[in-house]
Amino acid sequence: MTNDLSAREPVAFALRLVSDPCFYGVIVCNIAGLVLLQNSFNAARGIIVMPLSSALSNIVAIVGGMAAFAEHLPGNRTAAAMRIIAFLLTVAGSALLTDSRAVAVQPVAPRFEST
Repeated sequence: MTNDLSAREPVAFALRLVSDPCFYGVIVCNIAGLVLLQNSFNAARGIIVMPLSSALSNIVAIVGGMAAFAEHLPGNRTAAAMRIIAFLLTVAGSALLTDSRAVAVQPVAPRFEST
């Protein structure tokens, strides 16, 4: 895959890209995901939808990257456990960052002083 991305002939790479059905599958899935996300914003409260969307986008990227680059967990149990914990912390951190209850800012009403 790296050889394809660093091809010396960009026209040949572009032709290989547009002839691959996965390319069109990715486009269709991204559009479908955008439509589903917008519908969930319309149907549910954002406080519920955003953490789920953020966590799922990280899960898809991590698992997709492992599948695309044929990565496996390390053979060492400690290294494998650390990688799994890092994945879980990444997903949990992104969900926590989108939680608006953690940082609730109350608007301040303007004060008018009488003279």
